[in-house]
Amino acid sequence: MPAIATHYIFINDLISKDDKYHDLISLAGQGPDPFFFYGFSFSKRQNKKEVQAFGTFLHHIDPSAVYNYMFEYVKRHQKHKEILLAFIKGFMFHYCLDRNAHPYIFYSSGFSNDSKEAKKYGLKHATFESYLDALEMKKHNLKLSKKVMLSCNDKELKIVSKMFKYLALDLFNNKYIDELSYYNGVKDMRFVYSLLASPLKIKKILFMAFAHNTPLNAMSDPLNVKKLEKYDIFNEKHNKWLNATNGNMRFESFFDLYENAKVDASKVCYIIDKFNKNEDVKDNLTKFTYEINHDGFKVGSEKKFYKLKV
Repeated sequence: MPAIATHYIFINDLISKDDKYHDLISLAGQGPDPFFFYGFSFSKRQNKKEVQAFGTFLHHIDPSAVYNYMFEYVKRHQKHKEILLAFIKGFMFHYCLDRNAHPYIFYSSGFSNDSKEAKKYGLKHATFESYLDALEMKKHNLKLSKKVMLSCNDKELKIVSKMFKYLALDLFNNKYIDELSYYNGVKDMRFVYSLLASPLKIKKILFMAFAHNTPLNAMSDPLNVKKLEKYDIFNEKHNKWLNATNGNMRFESFFDLYENAKVDASKVCYIIDKFNKNEDVKDNLTKFTYEINHDGFKVGSEKKFYKLKV
């Protein structure tokens, strides 16, 4: 994450609505997040915990090897080159926003290395991201349902989903990811957001009353978006916040980080253009990610500093 609408808005700042693969790129802009939702449906899913864990794993590693594998996969599947490259573009765009925005989000929502406390702060993290989502949707006057933001051609989605099976197996010897794991993760993600949808906020009231300390409440839209403005969620006042791993002072607003992510997205486009010219991109990918994971920190670094914003 950030949450679904923020990523959708980011993608649509980068690509045209007339793009042939608009829906696929927008969906890809949710990154590995659909794996988190795998199994949250009425359908019985095998290896639920292992598939969800794969989503977490992808967020915590240096993704350069993953991206390089995807490009090599395209070389072996030229028949679907356009579809796969469109997906890879959106998938990498997700990382661009994640790695720039997450350091601010982690500092503002907290975290814990203690497994007993991790769930509590995970809910705070999701809540903070739902605030960002609601404010971003208001700012952009976005009326689409979040389920619609996940729309995609079924055939294209299955082509992409198959790639994740071989990526997991070949790179990480992970045998739990099958050809439909990502596909079903997307379906289950749509189901969850259908469950959360409540234009009149009736469900939110029920979640607050009867499911307060649950992901349903954390991920659902806040009751009163206007009231959030007093918390300066976007840090438009440029107040000090810290890098959670080393304590270095930072003052960027969320919008500053968003613009930084756009610069990173231009580097993604450069890498894809280079690949289309049949040039090797492995070194470019290594330099691009620089061992930074989706959390926005060097792989293996320990988060130490935070101050809850709300």
